[in-house]
Amino acid sequence: MKGLFFLLIAAAFFVSCTKDPVSNTPNKQVTVQFTSDTISTYYFRTGVDSLIADDSVTAMNFQKDYLITNVNNLVGDTLKFTVFPPNDWVGTDRKAHISMNLLVDGVLKAATVDSLFGVDRPTGVTIYTIF
Repeated sequence: MKGLFFLLIAAAFFVSCTKDPVSNTPNKQVTVQFTSDTISTYYFRTGVDSLIADDSVTAMNFQKDYLITNVNNLVGDTLKFTVFPPNDWVGTDRKAHISMNLLVDGVLKAATVDSLFGVDRPTGVTIYTIF
């Protein structure tokens, strides 16, 4: 009987110490979101450290998911999302009110509401986060 008691205690100990499975994958799901009050052709650049993807769309909304592979498990990777105004806005007074969001693995990491002007063409409007 005493042996059964110790066996039950040992089993309970091992069950309580069982580690939950933790995803150790170095991949991150990145989502960029853009909304404007003006329909036009916008240009986008999304980057994680040196990895860069360029997109363009003629619309008022843009959302895209990226799977970033082989991301370090350490904190310090920089995610940037930049929007550029249309080329035909340069030298004009055209502008748009915009909002931009960055999500990593479904969690909002950065957001901004701003204005985009033709003079923003060389550098764009950028938001970033470190994850």
